[in-house]
Amino acid sequence: RFFTPLQEIVFAGHPVLGAFYILAHIGVISLIEPVTRLHQETHVGVFPVELFVHDGCIRNIFMEQPKPEFLGVIEPLRDLFEVAKAVGVPKTKITGTGLPVEIVSTGFPVIVVPVRTLTAVSAASPNIVLINGVCEQHKAQGIMVFSTVTVEEESTVHTRMFASPVGVVEDPATGSATGALGAYLT
Repeated sequence: RFFTPLQEIVFAGHPVLGAFYILAHIGVISLIEPVTRLHQETHVGVFPVELFVHDGCIRNIFMEQPKPEFLGVIEPLRDLFEVAKAVGVPKTKITGTGLPVEIVSTGFPVIVVPVRTLTAVSAASPNIVLINGVCEQHKAQGIMVFSTVTVEEESTVHTRMFASPVGVVEDPATGSATGALGAYLT
């Protein structure tokens, strides 16, 4: 089960990774090299978790997420303007990407918002009241703003995730929303 400061949610990513790491670290899970394969039962299904082990140490943890659902594109200019206002990004930074603003879920529905520049992502200034309203209107639990312009050359995207509808103003490490973004980008 997953809990935010405000409520229980049906799926989350990074808590799974953290929990499996700690369970292995304290000896509840026995590590098998090179890969320890386990399963996580959630409200949205049972999913594999793999711990990659080398010399007795966990090097990586991977988890499978629910099959992505594409729940709709936000198209009317008025709605795009509301999304832009909610995250504090000029609407021209969104409409100039050539990519849709889309609601995607891998267990946690998010509005995926492409922006043209890294500066637009960094300068985003979330308005909690507006984010909550936009998310309620589109049946989402958060808004992820991303750019393909990144700080690190080896990175694919630079993101910020605002999940105030579930009590998290900004989530610096979001596995479930990143899963939705990965599905959006493929």
